[in-house]
Amino acid sequence: MRNYVGNVVRETVSRLPSDGGEHFQELVDWVEEHKRERFAEAAMVGLACPTLKVAAMTSFRLDTDFGFGRAALSMPVFTFDGEDVLRERADRGAVGGRQVVDRQRLRVAAACRGA
Repeated sequence: MRNYVGNVVRETVSRLPSDGGEHFQELVDWVEEHKRERFAEAAMVGLACPTLKVAAMTSFRLDTDFGFGRAALSMPVFTFDGEDVLRERADRGAVGGRQVVDRQRLRVAAACRGA
């Protein structure tokens, strides 16, 4: 596992732009300048519909496809009120199976319908 992680990190770093990390420094500067402000993802308040987030205690492969293409972003997610949450967990009724639990907040559903 250690070699795998090392190889992934090495490959990712080798693909970084050769501008000396200017893009990343700009990001750090922006965050530092705006650190006292509060921001929320549009998906958190029901403005980026449809949005699917998957929160799981188990790991998906990075190339997991849910039937509508590969994920654009994969990261840890904290749940907030007003967010459509899809949780995947081990299915207790099947050996090695998975169960998907969907909890959709009414606010988000109404926002997605334009109500």
